[in-house]
Amino acid sequence: MPDFVYEKNLCGMKLNVLACPNQDACTAAIAEIIGVGKQVLRRFLIEQLDMAYLENIPARYDSWRKFYAENKTDKLPIAALFTDYLPVQTPEMAKVQGRYAALIRSGTAKEDAEKECISLIAAIVSDAGNQHHTAGKSNLTKNSAPRYTAPERTGGQE
Repeated sequence: MPDFVYEKNLCGMKLNVLACPNQDACTAAIAEIIGVGKQVLRRFLIEQLDMAYLENIPARYDSWRKFYAENKTDKLPIAALFTDYLPVQTPEMAKVQGRYAALIRSGTAKEDAEKECISLIAAIVSDAGNQHHTAGKSNLTKNSAPRYTAPERTGGQE
């Protein structure tokens, strides 16, 4: 029986995408901002995003950087990168923005709140590499798509 692409582990292909020059430069910049290794961030992105998002990281990163350079918001920019521009669907990542807002409301200095939330993001990204749950992570499970099966042939003439 043939193996279909959606049934295979695409980690190797995703890694090839992230190794392209533009994606590599963006992941290196993001890794530096949050203070983790580039390979740790790559693993996190491979586990969390599909190929289309990985291919579009440079455009999304540039758009994020331009928006937060021109606009002052009460969001933590690096958290917005992961939740709005690169839609990482982890409950922990969604809570970082709320934590940042709570710290600011409580009177914590903006720089201290940013440092604490960036360390939370770094912990989330680093911790993802320790969890081996990528097998069931795909939107398409092994038997989710119907397979074509040839009709059985009978011994008689049709």
